[in-house]
Amino acid sequence: MSNRDYSENSAVLSADFLTMLESHPESFACLFFGSELSTAEVVAPDGVTDVVGSIEGSERKIEYADPLPSRAMIVPDEGLSLFAFESGHGEDSKSGNNPVVILLRETTVPKQSIVTWTEKTGPGNTDEKSVSFYVLESKPFGKAPVAGMKHYCIPLLSEGEQE
Repeated sequence: MSNRDYSENSAVLSADFLTMLESHPESFACLFFGSELSTAEVVAPDGVTDVVGSIEGSERKIEYADPLPSRAMIVPDEGLSLFAFESGHGEDSKSGNNPVVILLRETTVPKQSIVTWTEKTGPGNTDEKSVSFYVLESKPFGKAPVAGMKHYCIPLLSEGEQE
């Protein structure tokens, strides 16, 4: 009995996925800062107990590669719904507990990478705001073959910004 080979189908789906990201009207330009986890700082040497006041076990200083221009698209999801209030103002739930799901052109996206882009805000899209997202995890979409990866991200708050 031979194994099923999905490599050719996977290559076609990946190429179609990249074409879709390049041409989709809801995709946008972004900068991708890949985390370099191999250079993560070691807080305590092996065998040494963590001491009070040191960085928590899962926290490390992270080095990032130079920014790469990329394309992204936010996956429509209940986590991005806009809630309307009586006042007529809405609240974007991106600041809530739901991660934002993003598709990226990059084929390798390590955890703890950062994706940033500029959003037009305000009446007539006259104001610009830079937003950054931190990649928590990536999961494949598609069964066999895998078509691409969905990246689950949380917003990075700018200095002085509150949720």
